[in-house]
Amino acid sequence: MPLFGSKDKSSASQDPQVQQFEKIVAKEAHDDQKTLQHAVKDLKHAEASHNKGIKRSTSTQAADGAQHSFENAMKQEHKTADALNKATNQHDTAVSNQTSAEKTLNLKQQHEQRLQQNLDQRKQAMETIEQRKQANDQRREAKLSDLHAQAARENTGAGELHASNGDAPIANPDAAPVDPTGTGA
Repeated sequence: MPLFGSKDKSSASQDPQVQQFEKIVAKEAHDDQKTLQHAVKDLKHAEASHNKGIKRSTSTQAADGAQHSFENAMKQEHKTADALNKATNQHDTAVSNQTSAEKTLNLKQQHEQRLQQNLDQRKQAMETIEQRKQANDQRREAKLSDLHAQAARENTGAGELHASNGDAPIANPDAAPVDPTGTGA
């Protein structure tokens, strides 16, 4: 495959310098041809490897497997996010319920304390009134007893003493003064 003419010796130049130059040019052309052939061969191998790699990475099994893994990971992330939201909501509800129950408990305790204080005050007031009534009952009984005793003495005349000068009779000095109103004043 001559580039610069035929290899026929008859048409070749007889000049040794031209022959030498033709050999050099032919050798360079041959070397360039070999380099080009190697480059084409390398390119074909690279394309074949590239296509194999693409086929492997985009084969239906590999693509389906990767897509399936991706979808599973997405589903798991969604489930986890839903569970986290639900747990957060439940926690917030529990904290709210706890706060509400604590307030209700405090209000009930305060109400019970007020009721107990009111009951204690009423008991104390009742005891005071009862003591006052007992004291008043005793005082009234004593007065009535004194009145009955004085009336009995006046009827019998035993309680009167006459003064030597003839003045009015003197009452028993041990007798309590008589309160006709019964108020004790």
